[in-house]
Amino acid sequence: MVTCSKEKELFLAACQADDCQSFLEFLEKHKSKSDDFNISDMLLSVSRKQHEKLWSGLFDLCARTLAKLNPSADPIEQSTLDVVLKCLQGIVTVGTCCLGTEKPVIVDKMLETMTVLHGVLLDLPDSASKLQHNIAKLCHTWWSADLPERELLVPNTIMYLLVKTLQPSGMVSDVKLLCSMRESFSQLNLADESSSSLKELLEQCIINSTFLKNDDGRKFLSFIFCLDSDLAERLHSAIKNQLPSCPKSMINYYGEVYFKAWRNSAPPVTAKLETYCIQDLMHCAVHARRVGTRNLSLTLRQLLSYFTKQKRQQGVDRMLLTLYQPILWRAFKVANASVRANAAALLIDAFPLQDPEANKEETDALLQKQIDILQGFLQDPCPVLRVTGVQGVCRILGMFWELIPAHVLTTFLSKLIQDMAFDASSSDVRVSVFKGLMFVIDNPLSHPLLKNLLPSLKSFIHDTSEKVILAFVDLLLKVKGLKTIKVWSIVPVEDLLARLEMDSPPVSRRLVQLLFKSFQPTDRDASVQIERVMALICMNGGAARVFYQYAHKHMSVDTAADFMLLLSRCVRGCVNQEEHHNSLVSAGGDASTEEEEEEEKEGLSLKDTDVIDGMLEIIAILWTGIAQQLAKPVNQTIMQKLVHRFGKDLPRFIATFKDGRSLSAVLILVSFLPASSIPAFSHSCLSKLKSMDPLASSDAYSPLIQCLVSWGKGNDVIRLISDWLEAAINQTDKDRESEEEEEESEDQMSGKLKKKKVTFNEPLKPQPRLALAYLDWLLSNYSCRTLLLDTSGKPLKEMATILKCILPLIEKRLMNPGPLNDLMSDEMLVSIIEGYCRISIHLQSLENSEPSSPTASESSHVSAQFDELLAWCDRELLSALPQSSGEECSAKADEGVRKLAKDCLMVVLRFACDVVTLGLGSDSFCSHLADFCHLVLKTEDNVEFVPLVAKVMCHLGRGGSVVDTKQQDLVADLFTKFIKAVGTTVSQEEKDTTQIQQTLSSIKPAVSDILRNSSKSNVRFHDDVLASSMAACVGEMTNTVAKSEGTLDAAQSSGDLPFVSGFLVGVVSSNKELLRSFVYELERCVSVGALQTYPALLAALHILHPLSQDKRRGGGGRGCGIKECLTAVKLQMDKLQPSEDASKDQDEDDDDGPNDHNRFMFDQMQSLEKQISEAIGAVA
Repeated sequence: MVTCSKEKELFLAACQADDCQSFLEFLEKHKSKSDDFNISDMLLSVSRKQHEKLWSGLFDLCARTLAKLNPSADPIEQSTLDVVLKCLQGIVTVGTCCLGTEKPVIVDKMLETMTVLHGVLLDLPDSASKLQHNIAKLCHTWWSADLPERELLVPNTIMYLLVKTLQPSGMVSDVKLLCSMRESFSQLNLADESSSSLKELLEQCIINSTFLKNDDGRKFLSFIFCLDSDLAERLHSAIKNQLPSCPKSMINYYGEVYFKAWRNSAPPVTAKLETYCIQDLMHCAVHARRVGTRNLSLTLRQLLSYFTKQKRQQGVDRMLLTLYQPILWRAFKVANASVRANAAALLIDAFPLQDPEANKEETDALLQKQIDILQGFLQDPCPVLRVTGVQGVCRILGMFWELIPAHVLTTFLSKLIQDMAFDASSSDVRVSVFKGLMFVIDNPLSHPLLKNLLPSLKSFIHDTSEKVILAFVDLLLKVKGLKTIKVWSIVPVEDLLARLEMDSPPVSRRLVQLLFKSFQPTDRDASVQIERVMALICMNGGAARVFYQYAHKHMSVDTAADFMLLLSRCVRGCVNQEEHHNSLVSAGGDASTEEEEEEEKEGLSLKDTDVIDGMLEIIAILWTGIAQQLAKPVNQTIMQKLVHRFGKDLPRFIATFKDGRSLSAVLILVSFLPASSIPAFSHSCLSKLKSMDPLASSDAYSPLIQCLVSWGKGNDVIRLISDWLEAAINQTDKDRESEEEEEESEDQMSGKLKKKKVTFNEPLKPQPRLALAYLDWLLSNYSCRTLLLDTSGKPLKEMATILKCILPLIEKRLMNPGPLNDLMSDEMLVSIIEGYCRISIHLQSLENSEPSSPTASESSHVSAQFDELLAWCDRELLSALPQSSGEECSAKADEGVRKLAKDCLMVVLRFACDVVTLGLGSDSFCSHLADFCHLVLKTEDNVEFVPLVAKVMCHLGRGGSVVDTKQQDLVADLFTKFIKAVGTTVSQEEKDTTQIQQTLSSIKPAVSDILRNSSKSNVRFHDDVLASSMAACVGEMTNTVAKSEGTLDAAQSSGDLPFVSGFLVGVVSSNKELLRSFVYELERCVSVGALQTYPALLAALHILHPLSQDKRRGGGGRGCGIKECLTAVKLQMDKLQPSEDASKDQDEDDDDGPNDHNRFMFDQMQSLEKQISEAIGAVA
């Protein structure tokens, strides 16, 4: 809609008026959607002369407005500031509308106004951010439209956009604006000192994720690389500093930035980029470290791989050859294996390095040189380089098969398969061969050659390394998809099944995937499937069981159910055949039977025990695998079909199969059916458990227990176990109640049992051994344990109360010379207390699941129980063990009593540790446990408890209710006592070297964990733990030095030191931070004068010597404080140095005196100090 002329005149007048109020009113009308006035429409009818008047007025308005923002004047009021900003925003709005027309009219005053706005862009207050953005966009529009004098609007606009984009709130739209103005940078003099702030902003851009993640941002970064040689250096340095911590996703972006900068740069800058940037990255990639959480060599290799992927573009090949040539050929000859490995990886990525402009002879010579180098990789003594070489050779063969001569291909593959694959010194090399061959197989041209070579690898299915087997099976899976090579021609199926039977789940899953189509052809008819499964069972029954543990993952639930029904039909046919035969025999051969279904397999009968057992086990295994899927509503139809069919078959199977694997499999299947579908068997399960042979294996009773628990009768099993244990305990206890009270309690008990449909027709015969076996299986089976905890909480609590009654019996046994009776042997007492501890912990998990249960940080039920148990152990068990101090026991402790006490203590300590590990222990319990461990370490047999105490200490340091300063102090105190006890134990067991080594090996993981975790805790805990370790080392070494009278040989490694010192030094030297802290503690001990004797200082030097010789840890001591510690030792040595006068007086005596001995030890110290100084590079 065109604005009327009168309104246009009024607007022009408002722009020229001294007062800006009318101008602001027109702007409000322009913004209002209800008003027809629009500046853009009005400008279409404005003549050039009117444009001049318009911008003349707006220029004056802009000048007057900006005068109010004079910083030298008094602070401006907020209301006035608002008006000023509105006026400037109005001017920008008019300018935007002018430039938005098809042919914008540009007058001089408009340019002057734009120049003024550009000049104040960076000086506007923070509250004017929107106005600043609009001014910058207006300047950008001016630049993009290529309007006159556009270069005048560049500097501040660029600075503003850079600053805004680098802020946390920077947006992609700002990056795009900046990128579209990148050509404007040519108007700036970057060599001038005034551009230093701009260069700093550009350096920040190069490491800003907003730029790197956006296509326009990376285009902008590539452009600024080409602006100036000096700027390129600064940008490259910024990127290098960023790379060690740069996310992997950003590395490729940097590669793109470098490549596009190189491709688009002019010759002077191109040379700078090649020599100073790209070649520098290549040099760093060759010499970068290959270890640590951030492998810098891999980072740089990933960055440079962007160049190698662009080799098809013109000039890239020549550039790579030119830049790599002076670096790689030299790197292949150095002694450092890491450098050679890095160079090998780069060559493999860039292969083939070539010059497109070279003649054929030069190209062939260069290619042959690279092939020779690749062959050298395969023979390198460093395993890492051999791995890199194998991977690279396979990658090159797969990609360039057509270009490589046939004899070279044969040589390489023969070397890989017949030599490198059999590298006994490194499993990583063998793994790399199989992974590399998977890459070669992707090239169909390699199949004829590989077909003849791969069969020589069949023995690797039985390799000693699991990762080698995994890689080999992955290769077989790759071959499986080929028509030209058959898996069976590489590895016989018998070997695959043998491996499947015994190997770990990762290998088994892959083997099942490999064999599934062969032994489980779900797309074939029933007869073929039966033939295959029979063949599998006959070849290897154990492998068949493992096969079907994972087979359900490769078929649908419906398919698995149909296969189960097929196997059941086959077994049913055999049963029918047997029943028919028996009926004929009993009837004299003339009995008639109903016609049975023609489903049995010809030649298969119940006499084929292994096959029938295998089929029933497969049904049970498959049902177990799909049980969770069958429980879903969508599969209810399938479940009903299975229940209906097996509800008819299983009673017949139970009647037919009386024992062995078949019965176990049938009972497992029974547990999946409702009890109502097989009433006769469900009513007899409990009685079978009662009459079970006490020496029966778990295979005999576990299916029965599983059936009862799955049918919701877990309470009956718990009650049976409780009754047996209670009867055994009561029968053993001589102080039980009178006969009348016992009969009354039995009547009450029988009344309870009748409610649960459990009756005893004859006097109860306790079977405590069988009861504990049932209990152990229940608590070990996850599904049964979960159901019991959900449904049988009260009976379990009652059982825990019964089991607790074993404590008085143990007390009685400790006072008697022999076992209590046949029912309650010492082993039974230990097993019952173990059951009590297990149930207590499991019941706590039940309490924690209740809404009103205490939190982990509060006092828990199990924490109180174990607190009480520890007090009982302290009172009853520890008194039965002799103390290391030589104190007599309170009771006469024969070997039986002593063993019982130790076994019970081991059980309580082990489960107390579990309480702490699970976070169930209160602060008071943790404190009590730490004190109790200290008491245990004081016993004469503490060497047997040391591993358990170490584990307890480790978990106390990790967890507990709250890992606060108080608990850390507790652990630090226990650690000090523990190390002291270990030292005492070792000194008492000096002759039993094997026992000492076994003890130290058993506590190494726990001690290492405590020392390493201490660095993450507060400083005092860390210092206390390291100080205790250091004091133990110094104390043992001082005694050793004193005994040897200074003649002790210098240790070359921690293993040459005395037992405890060697153990602790070996642990701390495995971590650089621990080593630094340990040496610092030793230095502090020396500096404060705690070591002022010759043996003590010599002991300190004996500790430092192996640390200085270990080049793998801290570079032979540099950076680990050994030099500073050595200086402190030397200062103390100067104080002890024997005087010349004393030496002369001593020479006049005939007999040797103390000064002579001191002088000898001082000479030993000087010798050691010199050796350590030379090892760490210090000045002696």
